[in-house]
Amino acid sequence: MKILTFDIESCTGSPSDASLCSFGYCFSEDFEVLEKEDILVNPLPKKFRLGKKGEEARIKLAYEEEEFRRSPRFPKVYNDIKRLFLKADICIGFAVGNDVRYLNNACQIFRLPIIEYRFCDVQMLAGFIDETNKGMGLSRLGEKYGIEFLEHKSDDDAFATLMLFQKLCESCKMGAKELLDYYEIVPGVNAKDGVKGMFSLAQIYNRKGLKRSKAQSGILLHEFLREMKKRPKAQGSLRGKRVCFYSELEKDDILTARRLIKRIYDLGGSYTSDLTSANLYVTSGKEGDARLRKVKRLMSAGQRVKIVGEKEFVESLGEVEQIEFDDVSVLVKHAREKAENRMARARGQKGGAEKSKVEKYREKAGANRELAKKG
Repeated sequence: MKILTFDIESCTGSPSDASLCSFGYCFSEDFEVLEKEDILVNPLPKKFRLGKKGEEARIKLAYEEEEFRRSPRFPKVYNDIKRLFLKADICIGFAVGNDVRYLNNACQIFRLPIIEYRFCDVQMLAGFIDETNKGMGLSRLGEKYGIEFLEHKSDDDAFATLMLFQKLCESCKMGAKELLDYYEIVPGVNAKDGVKGMFSLAQIYNRKGLKRSKAQSGILLHEFLREMKKRPKAQGSLRGKRVCFYSELEKDDILTARRLIKRIYDLGGSYTSDLTSANLYVTSGKEGDARLRKVKRLMSAGQRVKIVGEKEFVESLGEVEQIEFDDVSVLVKHAREKAENRMARARGQKGGAEKSKVEKYREKAGANRELAKKG
């Protein structure tokens, strides 16, 4: 398998100002490194902003600013970078979302075609394999797996990402493709029409020891409620009831929760996660029910809420349809909409043509030259 691991550094930390200043990569085949290079870029922003004003820089780049300024602008290296993505079977990054945004932003601002490729995030993979890896940065994971590298030197970060991917494969006694297949990884896609992030079917469907994230459950519930609210209001025994479940049912068992919520709407009721607007609370009856404590405080303050146990409530609903949901389509659609909104904000527009920052920069520079001549 031909693997491109890449890392990008920015001179401002912003994914909207063509601040990409280095593109580091390792190109390998079956983990044998064939190419390793740091492509330096002269970024568009006039100043490097690596920390808050008056404070020490949060990030120490591997090169002095003068070296970046002597380097070519992004359009000069665009084809070299594009070539790498085109010849790779899969592209791997660490917390790769920002890198994807930096690269896309540079393409947009310089009016160059978006580079299309599939990508995986090794940070996410590390968390799938060992829960103690979740939330760890590349530096800490490097220490854990015995990988030495110079942080914030893009090609070294890319090399460390490759070595981490190899260590994860070795820990599972699998090859690269075998590991991705085992966790049912659907690679992210960067394309002209937007970005779709990587996800694991095993995680979405709670397989292979993985558990759907709370963020994913929250998205599924939000999108489902949005669809339910579009329906004409039904007449039934729950008309006027605004139901709220205890947290574990709502967040940890999203399949059951949605089946019950659909039945609630069928009977004329509605669902809310906001306790201050609920008038029917379904409790687990256990001591750890944090929402129940809040409900009782609201009742003491005068809010009218009926409290009912889960078993009693479910029995009152009658037959609940055992519907299945297309969670993958919902999550992919949400990710695409989020990416499109982010790209629109980065362009500073919601539609229509607008001058790029490069064009504005050239116009301003031209105006300054004219003023200098007149002076």
